[in-house]
Amino acid sequence: MVQGLCHATLHRRWRGLLILGVLAAASCSGSQPAPQESHATPQQPAPETIGTVELANEARVAELLSATKGKPLVVNVWATWCMPCVAEMPELAKFYRASEKLGVGFLSLSADMTSEVDGSVKPFVKDKKVPFPVYVLDSLPPDRLVEMLKAEDSKWDGPLPATFLFDKDGVMKQFWFEEVTEAQLTEAVSALGAGA
Repeated sequence: MVQGLCHATLHRRWRGLLILGVLAAASCSGSQPAPQESHATPQQPAPETIGTVELANEARVAELLSATKGKPLVVNVWATWCMPCVAEMPELAKFYRASEKLGVGFLSLSADMTSEVDGSVKPFVKDKKVPFPVYVLDSLPPDRLVEMLKAEDSKWDGPLPATFLFDKDGVMKQFWFEEVTEAQLTEAVSALGAGA
């Protein structure tokens, strides 16, 4: 009888310990590991974001323009085969990185042929670390793009690079048919005034 009581008591203790163990494990599973001691090492800079490349027909360009209503917009038309376009890309990248703080939209439209997307545009965007999305114009001639932008006053007929600045109401305020710098764009956006 004593042996049976000991066995029953031992069985209850093991069962109790098992239950306590399960409860302890369950309560610890949601907790965070203890913070590790910090060693004074500089943080790695965040990797730079590389923009995407997408074909954009007339409907897609209209959608992109509509998405920027209510704030100033810079539209840059360029191509990988255009040397001044390639030369201005670092300046556009600097401006793009600051554009959110400035409260301005930025739209990059590539005039490369759609057949060159994989062979030229995507490698260019990757190699040059272009930070913004690039939309390759698909069957959209310059005159139709000018109509869509309401930029007839610019008299643009296709030379590259071409950069347009629009106010928050979509009215073209300035344009450049040459390389443009981050400073020029920032100054032009600032000249639109508060709430541009």
